[in-house]
Amino acid sequence: MIIRKAEVRDIPCLIEMNDKFNGSGATAASMKDSLENNTSEIVLVAVEKDGAVGFICGQLYKSICYTDGFLAELTELYVREEYRRKGIAAKLVSALEAEFLASNAHEIIVKTGDDNEEAHGLYLSCGYEDYEETVFCKEI
Repeated sequence: MIIRKAEVRDIPCLIEMNDKFNGSGATAASMKDSLENNTSEIVLVAVEKDGAVGFICGQLYKSICYTDGFLAELTELYVREEYRRKGIAAKLVSALEAEFLASNAHEIIVKTGDDNEEAHGLYLSCGYEDYEETVFCKEI
């Protein structure tokens, strides 16, 4: 298995996995545009001989209030069910952290559901701390 930056050729696998993870919505055109033009997003894939078996996405952003470097957010992480419990998610997290570090990010945040105990365990095992914070959201 290798982990690398996602490429346009990965879009069919990314759409299939994203549909299982987030529900349908992303199109091949929107993914292609994001992969080619969104310089603040990092998308990595875990690839086996049959194609992508997992992906991770992260965003870099700046704020005048906090730092001269970037802040980072791990936004999406998915591994196909048949490839889970093999360390792939932890390898994806580690690879994304390396990308963030190379981009001059100094802190990474992750938001996940309160009841997603499997993800909580993964992030704790990767060295993340449970940070008490309430998240609000509004569609506009």
